[in-house]
Amino acid sequence: MAMGKRLMTSLYIVLAIAIAVLLIILVGIGVNMIPPKVSAQASAEANGKIRFIIRKNYRINSLNTIAIWRGGSDDYLWVLKVGHTSGKPGVGSTPQVQFTYGSVPVGARQNYPSGDGPPAPIKPGDTLFIYVNYGFDYLMAACSGNHVFCFTVADSGEIRSVEPPPDAQFPMNERRR
Repeated sequence: MAMGKRLMTSLYIVLAIAIAVLLIILVGIGVNMIPPKVSAQASAEANGKIRFIIRKNYRINSLNTIAIWRGGSDDYLWVLKVGHTSGKPGVGSTPQVQFTYGSVPVGARQNYPSGDGPPAPIKPGDTLFIYVNYGFDYLMAACSGNHVFCFTVADSGEIRSVEPPPDAQFPMNERRR
């Protein structure tokens, strides 16, 4: 009888552990079902410069790279590394990255143009593409994703968000690297 009770107790313990593991897996999968999401806003400042705000949801561990180019151009205007730089978390691990075009945010590094040179000016009538690369986890795997945003600069200086055309191309100078 005592042996039967011990066996039943052991089976209950194993069953409880199996249910706990299954619940942990299901909760983990449930959390992973919420997709990573980024959004971008652009606005004109009083001094005529453009201010960008890139936001991420909690699924994204870090924004890695932000690249800006002009529609129809074969060159990037500006590329920022906002993820880990020099082994330290970058500004990309915060919930949002705010920056003014041409001013490198603290915790970021300018990759293009090389050195500390300023990016080419943005002009009225330009169509700007903003590429955002980010890192997130899916179950136990590190993954990366990206999104491209598109803005137009009106003659009045107003910035409008528009859908990127389906045939939008990355600049040639980056595809050669």
